[in-house]
Amino acid sequence: MPDKPIINIMAQDAPPGKEEQYNEWTNKHLDVLFKFKGIKKAERYKRIGTDEKVPQYIGVYYFDNFKDFEEYNKSPELAAAIKTEGRPEGIVVKWRAQFELIKRWEKK
Repeated sequence: MPDKPIINIMAQDAPPGKEEQYNEWTNKHLDVLFKFKGIKKAERYKRIGTDEKVPQYIGVYYFDNFKDFEEYNKSPELAAAIKTEGRPEGIVVKWRAQFELIKRWEKK
């Protein structure tokens, strides 16, 4: 596989009535994930609107290459992050997908 940047996108819904707890837990969870050196950046987004077919939240994790992403999936940091204290019951992972960069445009 070519050495291209990879993004990993997680699409989730917070448990009903536990959105604040979900967001607090996610922030702590990301602090643990960031101990893995292969993650370059992470971003979280919240859905605009009320269409429940669309995930409530997405997280985007950036890796320099596929090798870093593969190592992340086997890392002790990911295992620890999954066990982060305070995780509310009922988090729904709607989907998870990875994409490699084809081309980037940047405005100067």
